[in-house]
Amino acid sequence: MNPAGDNSHSRATRFLRDFGLYAIGVLGPRLVSFLLLPLYTYFIDRPEEYGYFDLCLTVVMMLIPVVTLQLREGAFRFLATARSDNQRAVVVRHIYRTLMSSLMITATLVLVLAMLGNVAYLWPTVAMLVAMSVHDVSSQVCRGLGHTAVYVRGNLLTTTLVGLLSIVFVGMWHWGIAGIFATQITAHFAGTAYNEWHTHSLRLLRLPKQGRGRVAASLMQYCLPLIPIALCLWVTNNAGRLFVSHYLGFEANGIYAVAVRFAAIVQTIALVFYQSWQETSLRQFHAADRDTFFSQMFAHFVYVLSAVTIVCCFALKFAYPFLVGAHYQRSLRYIYPLMLSAALSALATAFFDPAYQSARKTGRAMPGIMLSAVVNVGLNIWLVPRCGIGGAAIASVAAFAMLLIWRVVDTRKMFRLRPGRRVVVAPALAVASALPFYFNPGPWADIAWCIVCAVVLLMMLPGELRALMHTLTARLFTTRTEKPTERHTTTQ
Repeated sequence: MNPAGDNSHSRATRFLRDFGLYAIGVLGPRLVSFLLLPLYTYFIDRPEEYGYFDLCLTVVMMLIPVVTLQLREGAFRFLATARSDNQRAVVVRHIYRTLMSSLMITATLVLVLAMLGNVAYLWPTVAMLVAMSVHDVSSQVCRGLGHTAVYVRGNLLTTTLVGLLSIVFVGMWHWGIAGIFATQITAHFAGTAYNEWHTHSLRLLRLPKQGRGRVAASLMQYCLPLIPIALCLWVTNNAGRLFVSHYLGFEANGIYAVAVRFAAIVQTIALVFYQSWQETSLRQFHAADRDTFFSQMFAHFVYVLSAVTIVCCFALKFAYPFLVGAHYQRSLRYIYPLMLSAALSALATAFFDPAYQSARKTGRAMPGIMLSAVVNVGLNIWLVPRCGIGGAAIASVAAFAMLLIWRVVDTRKMFRLRPGRRVVVAPALAVASALPFYFNPGPWADIAWCIVCAVVLLMMLPGELRALMHTLTARLFTTRTEKPTERHTTTQ
């Protein structure tokens, strides 16, 4: 018997169960965004127009952590660990009141801005900011209160509305980017209404206010340090778009934005991993075999990200002519470095951020992310005027590689990762695959290289993943063979 091994196996199984549940709620929105790219690039045939919308969306994503004061992170962390309805009521009351105050201040500042000058699509951008901010916080309140199924269904509802309304507003009514704004605003407000309808979180506001000051202080002490971290991470993720727009124009940013959308495939996997790992690392941070378990999870994550990067890049190379409009085809050349950048970002943030949160040392995450933001901005200023759009992609890869190295070293004071030497094989193969991606003479050479990669990855499949896949497959086939037997017995 090996209790430690059994415990590790059960933890991995539980993690995969959480991963699958969150994947339903996260993969839906991202899948729809990929499927909508052909629609947008076909009906919005001017890349500079789509590039302007992407710039507005980028600014909104930058402002969400500021407007929400990172209450989305605090909502899950404090509600998940609350021990009574009164504690949950205090947390929910403070979150909603603080959010409403912040939104009112934001609206006032925007009104002043509107008086000073004319900004195209200013109010639709503000409405999208409000809708996404409220939906983001309400979704994390759902998770914190234990309504994971509601959280998943709410995301699916939002996703469905985005798809349907995009077809109507952009495809049928030809509203252009105004239709995209209307779609995002309507869908996110509807998702918020669905979350509240099923969780009734506002009813918690009626409970007594005992301990409000202490909990509020602890909540803000936890959330506020996350704001500069989120802003620096946003700079590291999105600085390229700003500099491409500045130096090369909105048309170039439209091309770059399409490539970034496809690189978001890896970011989607990272987001699902982050939400699952956030719960698992919190439960296992004080376990006796924490370092071993964390090392295994890190090695498995590296392997999966490397495999996904290779598969996605070559699959897109085959399918790209059918996925995007003719005006956006040249964005394919930027896919590979952006995929590598997304994989490095996933390792540096999705794995290590929950570890900082579990240790309650979110402030320690600040120096590394600040340095990566500075590196990214500096490289963009130097490379974009000289190398064009490719310079922004190279800057992103360098910044996230530096952040990953920093965090591996920095977290040694909290836990030690010992993933083994085999962990470098899969990422080395992912980096080496860039050469055939760009220089292979034809599709048959690409297919041959993909076969080579598949053989190598199967040979390097971690033993724990192989055992877990074998167990899940055995359970699946056992369940399928038992059901007919049960029906036959009942008939007799």
